[in-house]
Amino acid sequence: GFITMDGGVVLDRRLTAMAVRDGMIIALGTGQSIRSMAGGAPVVDLEGGVVMPGLIDCHNHFLRTALGRNRLQLEDARSIDQLLELIGAHAKDVPPGEWLLCSSRWHETTLQERRMPTAAELDRATPDNPVYLPRGGHVVVTNSLGLRLAGVAPDSPDPPGGEFLRDRAGRLTGMLLESPAFSRLMRLLPLPTETERRVAIRDGMRAYNRAGITAIREPGLTDAEVLSYQSVIPEEKSIRASLMWR
Repeated sequence: GFITMDGGVVLDRRLTAMAVRDGMIIALGTGQSIRSMAGGAPVVDLEGGVVMPGLIDCHNHFLRTALGRNRLQLEDARSIDQLLELIGAHAKDVPPGEWLLCSSRWHETTLQERRMPTAAELDRATPDNPVYLPRGGHVVVTNSLGLRLAGVAPDSPDPPGGEFLRDRAGRLTGMLLESPAFSRLMRLLPLPTETERRVAIRDGMRAYNRAGITAIREPGLTDAEVLSYQSVIPEEKSIRASLMWR
């Protein structure tokens, strides 16, 4: 059946086939009528699956998400210890002194402790690598080495619009709130190459399509990042992207 969104979200089981030509839907109907219209076009049997319009995400940091797919994934962790084990195991493959980069696709509410890890805990997992552990787009956690490299000391004043989180004793926890605080770390991270951006966009499109997303609005891009999109999208048309400059 088909969810057409015509007159509401209605699953119309009377519709059993769709004809597509040059990327455009030209007809919906019954299997026999559409098959005759399609002529010699390839036929895809969806085996009873439901067909619905693609989803449009009107605020989606697609490129950041796509690039993050190649970083350490932490969404399966269910406790601080499990999160630290994942980080410690990954650190074995990262040369000492290089940044250990984590994906932002995780959330502390899925952890047993329902909190962020601390710099001291991250130190135990990887003392020789600075850690960049973002959660979403507004919070980053790092270890003691990361704090030192970023020039964040116990007596550092909070930047306007940001915060270096401290515990009740005034010690830095490693959590940096909002970009004025964690931008000090971001300036130290290795920048993705043009090739890495293009590959990430292509792979990200396929991942989004599997989740039913076919269009996005991407806020906050640099000129180079916009050019990366423009070099890929004419070839890969599975995502319609509205791009906004930073």
